[in-house]
Amino acid sequence: MSVKQATKILKDLKIVNEATKHLMAGLVMRDRGEGNFLNEFQKAKQLVPSHPGVKYLMNELKNFRNVDVSNIEKSDFNTLIRQGKVLLENRIYDKAAVVFEKAEMLNPKSSIVHYNLGVVYYHQGLFFKALSQLNDALRVRSDHAPSYNMRGLVFFAKNQRKRAISDFSMALSLDNDYWLALNNRGIAYASEGEFEMALKDFSRAIKLKEDYAEAYFNRGLLYQTRANRSDNLKKTEFKKAISDYTKAITLDPDYNKAYCNRGMIYAMEGQFALAISDFDKVIELTPDKADAYYNRGLAYYLSKNILKAKRDFEKAIKIDPEYKKKVPY
Repeated sequence: MSVKQATKILKDLKIVNEATKHLMAGLVMRDRGEGNFLNEFQKAKQLVPSHPGVKYLMNELKNFRNVDVSNIEKSDFNTLIRQGKVLLENRIYDKAAVVFEKAEMLNPKSSIVHYNLGVVYYHQGLFFKALSQLNDALRVRSDHAPSYNMRGLVFFAKNQRKRAISDFSMALSLDNDYWLALNNRGIAYASEGEFEMALKDFSRAIKLKEDYAEAYFNRGLLYQTRANRSDNLKKTEFKKAISDYTKAITLDPDYNKAYCNRGMIYAMEGQFALAISDFDKVIELTPDKADAYYNRGLAYYLSKNILKAKRDFEKAIKIDPEYKKKVPY
């Protein structure tokens, strides 16, 4: 065997190992009923499309995604759980609710069912029902970190931030490496003005999961907020924010909020060409959002390109007439 052949084999093995790593991470996330486990499966598929585990799971997911909820009476409990999780991951909340409610009828003491119904109701904005299900989940299984994390999200949505922080902390006491809970607690701390605590949580979440785009975005937003509140910190904090937004975009090229926030910093720093480039991307991703056209129009206006600024302001006003009050002339 030549050195070239050996090198290729080692490279192929490394790719397969990386794909398997994403596959296993997705399975763990799916079984815990949390996170974007489909993203992990997709990463594995991109690395090794022929991976047998990926093929099997993607085919299973396709079948469950197209489930007819009017015909689930004969489904067994485990099948319902798997179907419900796929529907939940695909944000088909109405069908997921039907499936999990059927599973609850089969096993009313299942912490898995209560937890997943809590997640579904949370996303449907039914916070009272979500809290009831998550409380039931914790009564059945008091050491279930995801249930504390999810209940924390419900409390945060209800503007009960201290209770949210308490639940995120409880989740972390049960699972010290729970990067989702760290990110969520960081958001709660930031909303309470506890920036140093938030910074520690976002940074640790990133250390635990280096490809976690949302944590980079949230830390960038924290740096941007601190910069806006202090002229002394403005230069250094904006630089850190740009770095984090750029990393978030590298990990998720369609992260429109990261483009938007980075564009706003560029505009404030007088780097209008870079700002306009970012706002171009925001408009490409969300062409029906008035603020995207307004922000680009403002960048054009500040760079003395009045004609293009006027066109963007008119587009923003057409989408949302309220923007007429914001036009700077």
